[in-house]
Amino acid sequence: DLLQTLQAWEGAHITQMARLPNDTTNYDLVIAIDTLLDAKVSTNLLLIGQSRFTDQAKPDFVEPGDVTFWQSHHAVSQGLAWTNLTIKRAFKFTPWPDGDVLLSAGETNLIEARSTQSGRQIRIAFDPGSDWNKQTSFAQFLGNLRLWLGPQRIGRIDQPCLVGTICPIDARWHSGRLE
Repeated sequence: DLLQTLQAWEGAHITQMARLPNDTTNYDLVIAIDTLLDAKVSTNLLLIGQSRFTDQAKPDFVEPGDVTFWQSHHAVSQGLAWTNLTIKRAFKFTPWPDGDVLLSAGETNLIEARSTQSGRQIRIAFDPGSDWNKQTSFAQFLGNLRLWLGPQRIGRIDQPCLVGTICPIDARWHSGRLE
């Protein structure tokens, strides 16, 4: 189960709510599962299933068939094997113009990711519990997602940043300056 896996993350505190609070900046990640969001999110966001904002069109229900494309160069999808994934039900959204398609089946984008000024966003346009959460690639995806979201507010960096190497930076600093 997704929430059980996330609860196992060191320092994770999961709060379930019927609707978004007015200020989401005190949360490291907002997860919306088949939810219509009526407010903007000012932190990292994981949209699952048919989750969307009220100003977005309702997605069409589709039977996507086999996975036909995956991107293995994105931080979230590195090292994942998608060949055993069976998705019987998905939702066809208008693609994010500033997003990266990580997984698709024909014309249906199944997973998209993007960085915004307020945090990173990822959309999984199907139910990961239908088949994927039983595969090792799901746990690896969540581990990659955690790294992509960046260090948490506790201020501890698990891996030091060495000169000349790629270092993870908190997504909320995406538009800021380091001095």
